[in-house]
Amino acid sequence: MRLDTLLCRRDLESALLFIDTLHTRYPRDPQFYFGEGWIYQMKNDSIKARSCFTKAVAIYDSLIAVKKDFGDQINRAIIILILDGRKAYNQSLDEILRTSRNPHDSLVIEEIWRKVIYKKEDLFKPEMLITLPDSITQRH
Repeated sequence: MRLDTLLCRRDLESALLFIDTLHTRYPRDPQFYFGEGWIYQMKNDSIKARSCFTKAVAIYDSLIAVKKDFGDQINRAIIILILDGRKAYNQSLDEILRTSRNPHDSLVIEEIWRKVIYKKEDLFKPEMLITLPDSITQRH
């Protein structure tokens, strides 16, 4: 059974069990911690959700320090939006712009990511996992 099926069915307990197996196979994949945090947020457990989101950011930070990947940077910014709000999100986008060497990345940030106004509560709808970049549900 795919993770997206479990999440769309709102079978959160099975999804958590599935993510546990993914953690053992891919312990440094930040998207699984994002997914776990997303599930805990859906279960109204903001303490566990925050812990998972914080772990995802830490892993993204270590990955980005080695190789600046645009998708990783955007995914990190989305988690920053969840953790710290719109101002911190915009600061994350500014940091991506400062370090980007690709003019297309700058255009994408300004035309798509700055204009996208996510409300925190909207991020925790099953259909949002499909629209976020490199969603965990699209790979597993």
